[in-house]
Amino acid sequence: MQLPGLQILELDGDITTLAECWQGVPKVIVVDAAASQGVAGTIFRFAAHAEPLPRKLFATCCSCHAFGLAHQIELARTLKQLPPCLIVYGIEGKDFTLGSKLSPQVAEAVPEVIRRVLEEITPV
Repeated sequence: MQLPGLQILELDGDITTLAECWQGVPKVIVVDAAASQGVAGTIFRFAAHAEPLPRKLFATCCSCHAFGLAHQIELARTLKQLPPCLIVYGIEGKDFTLGSKLSPQVAEAVPEVIRRVLEEITPV
């Protein structure tokens, strides 16, 4: 699917560059692993421009950097660097051990998240 103005970025390391990535962008959708110790494959959606993310879901436990997604978004909010619309999807993970593979439950949730993201970005 090709949509004008759509840009897909993959960040698998330092998320401190997020605010730079979304600078001047009207709508941003982030998909990340969530870690609430709930059922693997559970999908969460948050309007992060309107309210803070639950820190327990996007903590540093599933991140290879010092700050988790929730911390980074709150820093951007404090610095007034959030995009006008910031949607965050989280998929509850199962095993965050370094080198672990994607669980079947998470793999099954991915197509549904893709469908939801496409609904959000496809013009009516």
